[in-house]
Amino acid sequence: MSPRPVDKEEKKKLIVNAALQVIKAKGFADATVEEIATAAKIGKGTVYEYFSSKEEIVQKLVSDFFSGQEKRFKEFKFDSEKPEEAVKAFLRESFFDIETLSDIIPIHFEFWSSGKGKALGLNKSMSERFERMAVRLNQFLREGRKQKVFLDSLDTKNLSTVIISSIDGLILSHALFKPRKEVFQKKVNELEKMILSYIRR
Repeated sequence: MSPRPVDKEEKKKLIVNAALQVIKAKGFADATVEEIATAAKIGKGTVYEYFSSKEEIVQKLVSDFFSGQEKRFKEFKFDSEKPEEAVKAFLRESFFDIETLSDIIPIHFEFWSSGKGKALGLNKSMSERFERMAVRLNQFLREGRKQKVFLDSLDTKNLSTVIISSIDGLILSHALFKPRKEVFQKKVNELEKMILSYIRR
């Protein structure tokens, strides 16, 4: 019987998930490829068959998570007759899998501050993520303004960037303080109420 072919993407995912657990426990600087291999239950040499360095593993960890988020936003369908519901759904989607996101954020910052993240283009990818989210939200705000559901005076482009900044601030707060689910949800609810009370006619 011939051996089952190796699924390269599944193997990469195995390594990346192991890296998340190791780096979450030890930090980016102190984690080693050998420890990542042990956590993944594979040989160190196997890790190097898929990634050239620890930095490359972390780059994939961060980029895969945010690419998944971007894909969900891109595929997100909304009823053009209900722009307010679209804004609410956008906020819910922004905090999707907040627990994993809160594990990734500190790794992202440590990696970025090491200088290696900059060299691998992490700055560019994160700024592009912000811009894409703002563009998508701007669509919903403009649609609501067009339908006279939202205020005619809204500066939708600038407001979009303010809202995304607020979302990212809450995400950072969760990563730092790890609040209970119900406590964090109250903060999200307050953000939603604040936004809706500002944009409604």
